[in-house]
Amino acid sequence: MDGVSSTNSGRAARARSAAWKLAACCLILSADAIPAFGLSASVDIEPARVRVGEPATLSIRIDGGGAPEGVSIPEIDGLSMEFSGTRRSFQFINGRISSETALTYRLVPLRAGSFTIPPLSLRRGSETASTKPLGFTAYEGSPRSARSGGMLGGLVLVSRRNIVTGEPVLLRYYLVHGGIEFTRAPVFEEMPAAKGFLIKQIDEMLPGEAVRAGGGEFTRTHLATFAAIPLEAGHFALGGGSISITVSEPDPGSFFPFVMPASRRVSFDTAPVSVAPLPASGRPEGFRGDVGDFTIKAEMAEGDNPAFSERRITVTVAGSGNLLSMSPVGLQAVSGLTIIGGGDELRLSAVDGTTGGERRFMYTVIPERAGAFVLPGPRLSFYNPASGRYELARGSDIHFEAAFGGRSRKKTPGGQTETGPSALEFDPLPLLGIALVAAGGVAGLLWWRRREAGGGAAPVASDTPDGPVRTRPADLRTDLASAVRRRDAEGFLKIAERMLKEAKRAGREEAAPGLEELGREIGQYRYAGRPLSDAEMDDLYRRIREIGRRDGPSSIA
Repeated sequence: MDGVSSTNSGRAARARSAAWKLAACCLILSADAIPAFGLSASVDIEPARVRVGEPATLSIRIDGGGAPEGVSIPEIDGLSMEFSGTRRSFQFINGRISSETALTYRLVPLRAGSFTIPPLSLRRGSETASTKPLGFTAYEGSPRSARSGGMLGGLVLVSRRNIVTGEPVLLRYYLVHGGIEFTRAPVFEEMPAAKGFLIKQIDEMLPGEAVRAGGGEFTRTHLATFAAIPLEAGHFALGGGSISITVSEPDPGSFFPFVMPASRRVSFDTAPVSVAPLPASGRPEGFRGDVGDFTIKAEMAEGDNPAFSERRITVTVAGSGNLLSMSPVGLQAVSGLTIIGGGDELRLSAVDGTTGGERRFMYTVIPERAGAFVLPGPRLSFYNPASGRYELARGSDIHFEAAFGGRSRKKTPGGQTETGPSALEFDPLPLLGIALVAAGGVAGLLWWRRREAGGGAAPVASDTPDGPVRTRPADLRTDLASAVRRRDAEGFLKIAERMLKEAKRAGREEAAPGLEELGREIGQYRYAGRPLSDAEMDDLYRRIREIGRRDGPSSIA
């Protein structure tokens, strides 16, 4: 009997397994009948750059199992296009089925140049979708030779040649060639010239283009883009530098068409740029040199507002202009409210020949009493090159109310009051106990540090009470000297830049005329990718100390 029972159990298990497999197959086969949540499509070309006469594949991918109605692709001069077929793919992940249909076309360029596949419209039942335009490049060259023509040169293009102080321009680097194949990404051996400018490389993807030079067709390949912000007025030459690239070239000593990697060095010329000073007429009080077109807003994080608790406020500056060199946009002091700076975040991109994006400044506010607060909206004065005048951006005021242990309230945009969840009534005894414990810990720590410094000797009485040690200006000088001893280039530059900013805020430029020049040099090391040697670090440290001696005891060094 046991044997029969075991046999029946095995048959039942195999039957259940077969049933599950059959159900899964039915699900996959019926994937076309599963409704899609909207039609979406994408298009790509692989590869995006080919020689004349060589094929590439255009793929139109549509989400969902159902194929769309016929896709009409217009004829493009110099480009042969033929339909290749339809592919379908299915995925079964976490109990869900996803499917994709791909329409493929064979593209063959008949001439060198740049081609654009226009937006394509697709329809499936009542659903419609359209794709984005897509670029495609073809170049002249022999299919058996990767060197093709041997022409190889560098090109520098500046987005604008006449600007004002503080107005960013884009410095784009290109490689002009007859159809080479890279075996690794180009590397800058010598960085672009940066005298009088603050320079930072930014991400930008530009397609290859066909250009005519010397009576022939060549390919222009984008290598890198730099944002350049002029620090002073004058006439400058932007660009220069050199790159090292590795390409595939035929082995001249071989009878067979084998290719070998070869290193090539390409140098770049410079482009003239004229920088005009900012106009003095109409310059507002408190203007700090910001140039562009900006908007500003301040936002407080959602939540309760009990007294003596931290709240986060984010000030966001968005638009186009010198976001890279922009000084922090502060919050106006309010009685009974402690405001602490907490760093910033930068998102930068290339926009219409300049830099755009947004910069966020984070602040922590602590209400020191219960009651209503109005935090004035942040302000930013800037010069707008497009309008040719100085403008002001201002964020909205922030209204909130802090409560002592009870219910906390925050003003809504309509002026109404929102009440938060209730809390326990304020009891000073636990806070007093915590304060006493903290004071005892601080006193013990100070006693231990004095004991260690004195080699075990008894602590010396002091007229000043024990408590947290406040940061003094001398701390930065000590940190700077320590960074020099450790040969910490990154730490040295950060501390030096901070010291210069504090000196400028204190209005010491007249007493120390070398501050501006030092600031430009430190900016080149920090942002232009120029390495700081030990000798250069010693020279900067010496100059900072000399400025400090001329400026007196309250100086930066």
